[in-house]
Amino acid sequence: MPDSGTETAITLRFLQEAFADWKSGVDRRFDDVIARLDRVVAEFQTYAQEQGPRTTALEHRVAETEKDIAELQRLRERDRLEAREDRRTSTGTKVAIATALLGALVAVVFGVLNLTMGA
Repeated sequence: MPDSGTETAITLRFLQEAFADWKSGVDRRFDDVIARLDRVVAEFQTYAQEQGPRTTALEHRVAETEKDIAELQRLRERDRLEAREDRRTSTGTKVAIATALLGALVAVVFGVLNLTMGA
């Protein structure tokens, strides 16, 4: 090592002190960053703990809503099929009534013709 009075020794000591100061500053900045990150992590964990039950409740509501929608679709399809069957039944009933009325009308007409022709 050079003599402490030499120019090289003075320069080396100056560089060592400058490096130590720089390192100390960097360490303080890293400590500040780590402290901030710790606060952010703590806030996030608190937020996640608060949101966990809420998320679970929302997922449950979504599942219940999906079940309700499926039930409504099933009921709608059943009602649609019942309406179709009612229309068929209604049309069949109307045709039967019309046929009976037509038969009664034909019987009355033939009865009147028979009375007028036979008299």
